[in-house]
This record gives sequence, C-alpha cells and structure tokens, in this order.
Amino acid sequence: MAAKLIPLLEPLEASDRAELATWLFDSIDDTLAEPDAAYEQAWVQEIERRSQEIHSGAVIGIPSAEVFAEIRRKYL
Repeated sequence: MAAKLIPLLEPLEASDRAELATWLFDSIDDTLAEPDAAYEQAWVQEIERRSQEIHSGAVIGIPSAEVFAEIRRKYL
C-alpha cells in the first residue's frame, strides 16, 4: 500500500508532507499502548540529566535555527 502512495506524495511541498505526517501519527496515536512506568521514569531522568548539563555549562546547546537550517541543507 505505502509503495503505491509514495510516488503520489513525494511531489508535495514539505509543509504538506509534514501536515500529512502529523495527521497519520495522530490517527494511530490512540491505538498505541501507554508506555510503562519504567519507560516514563527513564525519560524523566534523561530530561533532568540533560537539563542539568545545560544549566551547569557542561554542555552548550545548538540554537534551533541552526539545527533546522542543517536539516534543510541535508534533506530538502
């Protein structure tokens, strides 16, 4: 099924593909199982660790504009 759709969807503008991707994800989101507590806790710990690294100065973030520009250069 997807193999038939890809040639039809490839010519779409990036914003239209993003809108379609969001819709597709949202359409299946309700069917996805709830993550277990251990998974959720692991993500909370990871987020806290990264936040502490940034606030302490151990890690310097990259501005989002630079990240998105790099993605556009590579993939669009």
